[in-house]
Amino acid sequence: MIEPALLDALSCAFELGSVERIDQVHNGGNRVYRISCRAGSVRRQFAVKVYRTCNDGMIARKHAEKTVLDGMFPIFPFVPTIVTPTQYPPQARCYPWGLVWSHNTPVSIYEWVSCVRYSAAAEQLNGAAKRFVELQRHLSGIPETEVPALRGVRGWRVLRDDGRQVRIDDRCNFFNFEKYLAANAAQGDTAQFAAENLRFLTEELQDVGGFLDDNRRRLSRMRRQLVHLELSPSNFGFGPDQSVNIVFDFDSLSYGLRIQDTAWLIATFCIDYRYSVDRVARAMTTLRSLIESHQPQDPIDLELLIPFMRLGYIDAVYRKIALASQGADTRMGFVTQDISSLHWLREHGERLQQRCHDHRERHHASVGGGI
Repeated sequence: MIEPALLDALSCAFELGSVERIDQVHNGGNRVYRISCRAGSVRRQFAVKVYRTCNDGMIARKHAEKTVLDGMFPIFPFVPTIVTPTQYPPQARCYPWGLVWSHNTPVSIYEWVSCVRYSAAAEQLNGAAKRFVELQRHLSGIPETEVPALRGVRGWRVLRDDGRQVRIDDRCNFFNFEKYLAANAAQGDTAQFAAENLRFLTEELQDVGGFLDDNRRRLSRMRRQLVHLELSPSNFGFGPDQSVNIVFDFDSLSYGLRIQDTAWLIATFCIDYRYSVDRVARAMTTLRSLIESHQPQDPIDLELLIPFMRLGYIDAVYRKIALASQGADTRMGFVTQDISSLHWLREHGERLQQRCHDHRERHHASVGGGI
């Protein structure tokens, strides 16, 4: 739970009033709490996000998150509202996006939004596709000059993108974590992280790196824009009518390629290593068609989609091991599933692409050549 001294600091900084109840709703790379407060006769609920790490890149992203969310609302009202501190308690450094507590613990408070999680309902999938396209449209309209905090901040850790070329960052080496994993082999998910995983991940990184090199001219012509980088089912909240009423987690913002967001969205909504190729291909075709129905002028490039899905999983694993090695989150949540998804894509990637193409052709034929 939230330690009493931090809770007192939050109550002071944000003038919360009397805190009546605290419920933890998430425990991963960060912790999220729902707190219910009362000030006089007014009751309010907030989401308190307590981060496990603090560094310059993370602080820059928090500044960017505040800038972007304030700029998007109310034109695009489906984003969180960050509460700004109004008081300055001791042992805390206050910023427009929240505060950093005494032991370098960043904390943000958001207005609470009631919603339900994704349950794979068809109406929810269509709602997620629609909101995704709207979000991308708004993000693409925010130039880098309006978010100076992101200057020099990297998106996916395994990539280098200087605006002219996208390539694998030579500094990213999975074998850098070999000693940490060996020393902690009996703890948490590291017990299942065998040495062959490091070899496999290194091979994946090299293989996708070759794809990036082969397509460097094509990628260099693609427009850079602000990207979310965390668009998975858990970051969409749905209202009673199954439409998306909130999109979460804007604290990984950076400038990159839209295909990064598109690939991660489709991967996390559709890829399941327990399923057949045909089942996954049908799911991908459905979501691609829904997305393109809301942006008919901008079809999704299937040849780029699957390699960038793989890159998304590679980066997720790299990021989780890096956090664990820094002592931030030693559980490495979902890393085993991410690696299983990578194995599945290596084994079935070519067939998956062909099956997606076949389903696509049949879909076009069934609707008379258009969506």
